Amino acid sequence: MNKFPSYAEHQGLYNVARKEGDAKGRLQRSSAVIRSADFLPRLTWKESYEVFQATRRAVVTYGKIGGMTKKELEKYYEFCVIDEMPDRTAAIELPDFKDVTAAFIEGLQRDVLKDRPLWRILLAGEVPETFIVIYPKVVRLAGLPASADWRSHLDAVVKKEIELRNKREGPERRQHEWLRRTLPKEMTKLADKGLRIVAAFDNWRGDSRTVTLWILYREPTDRYRAFRITHPKDCAVGFGSAAVQPDGRFGSQFAWDSSEVQLEQWILPPGYKGKIVFEELGPKETVLGEWCFTTDSLKIIKDEDLKKGK
Repeated sequence: MNKFPSYAEHQGLYNVARKEGDAKGRLQRSSAVIRSADFLPRLTWKESYEVFQATRRAVVTYGKIGGMTKKELEKYYEFCVIDEMPDRTAAIELPDFKDVTAAFIEGLQRDVLKDRPLWRILLAGEVPETFIVIYPKVVRLAGLPASADWRSHLDAVVKKEIELRNKREGPERRQHEWLRRTLPKEMTKLADKGLRIVAAFDNWRGDSRTVTLWILYREPTDRYRAFRITHPKDCAVGFGSAAVQPDGRFGSQFAWDSSEVQLEQWILPPGYKGKIVFEELGPKETVLGEWCFTTDSLKIIKDEDLKKGK
């Protein structure tokens, strides 16, 4: 039996004791579990928590993004480690798969797995073929045996994962880049109690049936502001409120109170045209204000133009 399977070979549990319950108290079937040792201690939340924390620290250390402080990196990677404990696997969903290098993987092995031989780390991909499974002394890529030189094949896996993600994430990334260039000027036009639609794009994550709106507003430190769209119905919040920095940067790396200027993404229902009504809500959902727009008044920015750098 292969004790160090790739994700394509085994998508079940790893290194849980026989008859051990999962997080919901159900007994695991032996056929769904691979064990690297005959006798395993019972998995505890304390053990899992320590591994998850060590994994977060290692991701911050080795997954460095240029231009970020340590505090911003900690915020950026805050939720990338999935803190669930069905087995001895620490799963990571990286915001950017470009982080995945041989040095990154070796850093995780050294800082997290070296002293924890029963554990493994899973780097989640779009498809089973781009998942990477890291064991203390083995790294598994789909289609390669455990003894293969994974370093020489890693770039191809990372490239494939980035290409797959780009179909979904590319349009939103281009929207973010456009917003970062535009927001410093837009912030100068923003009234203290106002709300502005700063951009309307022709898709949401590549789905061209719907329009994505980005709104901008000020939220003083002594006053909470919340908005909803009352017309049309069935609008969804995409990117929740994010603090916008003076240079136009925004994202999960910034604390919500690092700026009083907030940005939100809203997604219109597929094919919708007509009136758009925002309401500002106060305590007990008291309506404090209303803003009305129409789709005809919006200049829809096309993703094809963004690809061309327009």
